[in-house]
Amino acid sequence: MARKPNAQCNKCGKTAWRPPSKYGTEYRCQPCRRDEPQPTKPTARRYEACQGCDQAIESPRNGQRFCSYTCYTLTLRRPEARTCAICGEGFLWRRRAKTAGLCCSRQCGQELRRRQQREAAAQAKPGPHTRVTIRPCVSCAEWLVIQGVSPRKRCGSCTAQVARDKAREYYAKKKRKEPAVRIAECEWCAGEYPQTNHQQKYCTPRCGKTARGARSDRVRAAYHGVEYQPINRHRIYTRDDWTCGICGDRIDPGAKWPDLMCASLDHIVPMAEGGGHVLSNVQAAHFLCNSYKGASDLTLLIA
Repeated sequence: MARKPNAQCNKCGKTAWRPPSKYGTEYRCQPCRRDEPQPTKPTARRYEACQGCDQAIESPRNGQRFCSYTCYTLTLRRPEARTCAICGEGFLWRRRAKTAGLCCSRQCGQELRRRQQREAAAQAKPGPHTRVTIRPCVSCAEWLVIQGVSPRKRCGSCTAQVARDKAREYYAKKKRKEPAVRIAECEWCAGEYPQTNHQQKYCTPRCGKTARGARSDRVRAAYHGVEYQPINRHRIYTRDDWTCGICGDRIDPGAKWPDLMCASLDHIVPMAEGGGHVLSNVQAAHFLCNSYKGASDLTLLIA
């Protein structure tokens, strides 16, 4: 429901509804209030002298010390004559320098610093911070001069050495312990080796690879439907005194694959002919002889 206008602008005569309690009898519409000039507070002007040319700077910004950049650069480059506070000699000081401009040299500056420290110590009130204690070092027995209340018991070098010793002890305890080593028998070559892991079964990766390759014998026996028995090849070679069962020559124990004269396991009756993978049906043989024989009969090969 639209409300009836109850107020009239006293400038343009426009009517509108306004709460009387808030605006009273005086009412100005928004366009009239926007056109009226806003009152401004008078700002106090302040002046500061330029540190270079001594001209007045009207309302300088925060930290402004010069009237212009040219005056700033010329002032910094212009040396200023001063007198040393220690030796009394005159020297030229530039504003760009990082010194306070009180002394002419480093030696005079150090002497001024020492004098200021002595004056500050003389004016200080007696208390725990001004007490001087002399005690021997508990490690090297050298005398320590300690100012103030301090539980210090060692000199600097001894403190550093104690910290290094504690660090060595900490990291020695934190160091991982070496695993227990026991002598075990290789499941393939039957040789002894130091076992560091309870899951380790073979002495070398080569024995492990050869043992995993022996699984093919079980797969072949299952394919041909013959009897299978786990056989250690090295034990068969030792049983046959490293002698080839086909040609009768000596087998070099040091010969490794891909040497054609290395040791291999030969089935006397091939598994393809019904011979099983058992101890009574295997013998040591050269790899070359075993390859020539293949799945044929030994008597035909010799003939």
